[in-house]
Amino acid sequence: MVFSGVSLDRAVAQLQIRLQIANPHAGTICVTQPRGQASCKQIAAALVAAMNRVGISARLVTDPGETETGSPAAEGSGTASPTTSRSTDGCRVIASGDLLDSLDSLRGAASADLTVLVARRGRTRRADVDEARQSLESVGARLAAAVLLD
Repeated sequence: MVFSGVSLDRAVAQLQIRLQIANPHAGTICVTQPRGQASCKQIAAALVAAMNRVGISARLVTDPGETETGSPAAEGSGTASPTTSRSTDGCRVIASGDLLDSLDSLRGAASADLTVLVARRGRTRRADVDEARQSLESVGARLAAAVLLD
């Protein structure tokens, strides 16, 4: 999916539909990038907004080691909890850090029901995308979509 010639909202709405088809009961979706050139946090926030607009309870979680956005002062350690069912807890969308530079980001992707890999045209190296995809495969992460931003 390439964000080119359409609004971010429209593109993210299409992404949300594709993710819902891939796993309608996903409790956790990890949005990550190979290295810091992409905007995975922006995509994750827009995905949460799109899901909430269509009646799917979703909340944004920053890196697995940080606290949840909008939750009451991080109960417990503030780390991301294990994957939970959407039917009981809503969907958590994790805006992960750089996949190739952080084991926490790779662990977050491995524990998520679905993973979205974000790259930026002209900035993200193809070799980094390939390495990220291989890393995701090696830990059993389910890569549901790749997003190429202009």
